[in-house]
Amino acid sequence: MSYLTGVDDALSTYHLSLQAPFMHPEYYPLEQQLPADRYQPVAAWYGRLILPPGTERRTVRGVLFELYLTPDDQRELRGQVVRLRWSLDPGVQARVYGTTRTVNLVPRAVQGAEEWRTFPIRVNHWRLVNGLESLAGSHQIDDMQAYLIGDVQLAHDPDGTPCLYISRDPVLASGRYYGLVKFLAPANTAGDLWRVVHFNRETRHFDGAEETVSLPPIQPMIHGVMLSSTDKLNESPVNSEGWYIYGAQDHAGTFVVRALAPRALLRVQPQRVLLGEKTARRFIRKELWNDAEQHKGQIQSVLLSQAADEGTALQDWQVGDRALLIHVYGAIGGEMTEPPAKTPIYFGHFSYGVATIVQEPLADEPAFDILYHQVYAHNGDGLVAANHAYQHYTGDRQRGWLGARPVADLLIRLDSLTTPFRVHHEAYDPLEQLSLAQEMMMARYRIGDGRGFTSVQLMNNCSQDANQALYAAIHYVDQTLSDYPPFKEWLAAHPDEQTRFADLIQLGRDIRRVLLPFGVARADWHDREENLGSSQNLNPLIQIPSALLSWRAMMPPIAQRAVTDVMIKHGAAVWVLRSDQVGGHDPRIAPRAPLHW
Repeated sequence: MSYLTGVDDALSTYHLSLQAPFMHPEYYPLEQQLPADRYQPVAAWYGRLILPPGTERRTVRGVLFELYLTPDDQRELRGQVVRLRWSLDPGVQARVYGTTRTVNLVPRAVQGAEEWRTFPIRVNHWRLVNGLESLAGSHQIDDMQAYLIGDVQLAHDPDGTPCLYISRDPVLASGRYYGLVKFLAPANTAGDLWRVVHFNRETRHFDGAEETVSLPPIQPMIHGVMLSSTDKLNESPVNSEGWYIYGAQDHAGTFVVRALAPRALLRVQPQRVLLGEKTARRFIRKELWNDAEQHKGQIQSVLLSQAADEGTALQDWQVGDRALLIHVYGAIGGEMTEPPAKTPIYFGHFSYGVATIVQEPLADEPAFDILYHQVYAHNGDGLVAANHAYQHYTGDRQRGWLGARPVADLLIRLDSLTTPFRVHHEAYDPLEQLSLAQEMMMARYRIGDGRGFTSVQLMNNCSQDANQALYAAIHYVDQTLSDYPPFKEWLAAHPDEQTRFADLIQLGRDIRRVLLPFGVARADWHDREENLGSSQNLNPLIQIPSALLSWRAMMPPIAQRAVTDVMIKHGAAVWVLRSDQVGGHDPRIAPRAPLHW
C-alpha cells in the first residue's frame, strides 16, 4: 500500500510514516504461531478500530472493531468485525451525551486534514458524533489498533452480528503480543534483523531460546529527525536488564518489533530510594531535569518516600496498587534540533495517566503497567487525544518518544486519592473519576467541540485542560459524597476514613490554590465552561489575563512540579521514571529538558 511517492511528497510526519509497510495492519496475518513461554497477548480484547460509513451509523451505533485477540472462550470471534458500542449504563450514557457533538469543520481544520494531520475530516458534517466515532475517525485511514479495558459485555444484534459494549475508552496500542529479550547482535548487514535471547523465568537470566526478530527501518519525521534507532542497540545501558518487545509475526513468521520498553524502567525495583519530605521536594525541584544531555541513553528509577526506611517504602508498592501518573516530555535537541526547540523557550507537553502494578508473567515479577490520558491537540505526527499504552505513546519505534525525547513520568501514591472509598460494598474511586474526566476532555479535543480544530494557545492547552479535569474530578467526588446520607453515616463510623476523605477535599483546594495562585478562580474552571485550547479564537487581550490567573497550570514542567509538590506535602510517595533518548545510538540528536525553574 502506498500513499505517496517519496519524502518530498509528504505533507506531514503521519503522512510520511505510512510509507513504512510494517505500520499497516495487512502486514500481519491473523493467525500467529507464538510460543506462550516467550510471548504473551497484551490484552484479552485487541483489534483494529474501523469507522463505519455514514450510511451505516444507525445500524452500527458506534464503530466497527476487527478482532485480533479475544478471551479463549471467544476464539471463534477472532478475525471477525464486530460492532463496538458504549454501555447502556446510565452513568456511561451521561458521559457519552456530554461529549457528543455535531461536527462541522472550520476552514483551518479542513486545510489541516488536507495536509494529513489528525483533523477529523471523515466525520465532517455528521450529526451527534460520539467518542468512539471521533476516536476511530481521527486518522484518515483505519490503521489504529487498541485494546479494551473495564467491563466488556458481549451481545448479538437481531441480525446475528456480535456486539461488544464497553464503559471505558479503548487504549491505543502498537502490538498484540509482547516478549522479553536481550539484543545480542545484528543478524544482517542492513541492521533490520537482530538476534535476541529470551528471558528464562527458571534461571532468572537471559539464557532462554534464541531467535531472530525484525526491526524494519522507520520513516523520519517531516523535519528529518528519526524517532528511534537500532544502531548499537545491544550496547544500550539498559540492554543488560532486557527489553519488552511488542508486535506480531509477519507473513514469513518473523516477529516484527513495533515498539520497545526498557524492563529496567518498568520494574518495581528502584535504582535509588530517597527518604523524607524535604528530600523529595528538593529532588523534584532541583534534580528531576538536571543534566539531561549527560544522561543520554540512560534511565533513572528513583523512589521518593516519607517512610521510615527503604524496606517500608517499598512495601507501599504492591501488585494491584495504582498510582496517579504525571507525564512531561522535553525537546529533541542537538544537530537535528526540532523546529519548535530552536528558540530558548520550550515548555514540553503535559498529561496525566494511571500506573497499575501487575505481576508480569514473562519475568514473573511486579511491573508498572502505564496508561496515559493524552489531552493532545490536532497535529501532524499522528498522535490522537486518547488513552495510550506506554508501548504506543512512548515505545512505538515509528511514532513514540522513547528514543528521541527526555521523558519524566512521576507515579504518585497518596492514600486519599489512589485508594477507593468503599461504602456498603460500593466503591467511590477518585482516581477512576480522574480517568473519566480526562476521557471526556479527550473526546472533546478530538472534535474540537464540533469545530474539528484544537491547537495550543495561552489560555487553553494540554496542561491547562488536563489540570482542569483533575480539579473537576476531585470536586465531583466532594459534591457527590459530601451530601450523600449513607456516606456521611459511614464516615461517622470510620474515623480513619473521615480523615482520609478530609485530606482528599483539602488536596483539591490546595491544587486549585497552587494552580490559581492569585486566589481568583478563572470562570471556566469554576463554571466548567472549558474553551479547549483552541477551538475558539479568543481575543489575546482576554487570553493573556486569563492565562496569568493559572500560569502554573499553563506550563508543563511547572505544573508537574507544582502538583507533585502539593501531593508530597500531603504525604505522597513518588516513583520517578526518567528516560533520555533511550535505545539505539543517534549522535545527531540530544535530549533537552523543558524550560523549568
